[in-house]
Amino acid sequence: MSEVKWETRKIDRPEGVNIILGQCHFIKAIEDLHEAISGGVPSAKFGIAFSES
Repeated sequence: MSEVKWETRKIDRPEGVNIILGQCHFIKAIEDLHEAISGGVPSAKFGIAFSES
């Protein structure tokens, strides 16, 4: 079994901006995230990216 490697990165963000970072291997999670954000804060401005190998 391969070893899990954790790395940290500094993210600079503008004042008043919130960032949600996540990783998964299932496209349904993208739909779930969209529904959670738009349902919780209908006026929220956000972008979601999905990278498939």
